[in-house]
Amino acid sequence: AASPEKVSYQRYHEASRRIFELIRARIPPHCPFEIASFDEVYFEPDASVLRTGKPLDADLDAARSWCANTQATIFRELGYEVTFGCGPNKLLAKLASTAAKPFGVGALLGTDIAFA
Repeated sequence: AASPEKVSYQRYHEASRRIFELIRARIPPHCPFEIASFDEVYFEPDASVLRTGKPLDADLDAARSWCANTQATIFRELGYEVTFGCGPNKLLAKLASTAAKPFGVGALLGTDIAFA
């Protein structure tokens, strides 16, 4: 019997590394940056990243704009379609990202969520 072929994730890991490097280069070194998996990263931009003088949760439009610009740069320079999610915490950022897939930019604040 033929043995199953092993799948190589080397290209995927290399693409992931290049995307993370591009994102990391666009934020100051003091901003928290966490790689959660080889296709997911969390970071906490401060007002200097958004260039508005306001924190992320006070200026979600600026955060969306930063994400859209970074998304366009990734596509232009690397050819990859990525999705961004913005929120004041990881849960809301993840939900925003999931809702924006594929190749979108989503944003949620805690005030945007309502339960019936």
